[in-house]
Amino acid sequence: MLAPQITFNSGSSPYDQIGTINYIKTIEKTGVILPVKEGEQSDDILFRVYNNWALTANIANALNVSIGVYDNQNLDASSIAITQNWVSVYESGYGENSIQPGIYTFYPGQSGIINPLAIGASNEYTILKGSDGSSAAVINAGTNNNGLGFAEITSYVSVPSNANFQTINFAIVLSYEFVS
Repeated sequence: MLAPQITFNSGSSPYDQIGTINYIKTIEKTGVILPVKEGEQSDDILFRVYNNWALTANIANALNVSIGVYDNQNLDASSIAITQNWVSVYESGYGENSIQPGIYTFYPGQSGIINPLAIGASNEYTILKGSDGSSAAVINAGTNNNGLGFAEITSYVSVPSNANFQTINFAIVLSYEFVS
């Protein structure tokens, strides 16, 4: 088996791969888009984490999947998790489908309650439902071009009131294990 092929994709059709997420605040009724300022929470941003979007044969499942945040976009061995917990995430859906990548199952969280987790520092969010609907933190790759597994993630930023106005760059990362 080859290593999982993880991609971050848009949460809406056609589910294109994304490289950047810009957290914004939309003013209700007017639709005006503003940056997220001190003491505010951004709009929800939905994205999907796919394993094997290309449907390549012999790709391993991603096991023990968790999401974290690091302090820069150029991760290397010296990168450390950011100390702030401004980014919150929760799993809002999951799915596997061999024909249409958009088919998913809504996931309301544990016991019907959506539980966002502020990630950063030592906090990582472990997905609660596998792409197959199991309770395992797995995003399946499918086998021999017959599967497309994903976890759908909702995220937002809550900027503390004592933050200075500035542009903050960080990287949302995925940790996983696999069996080759």
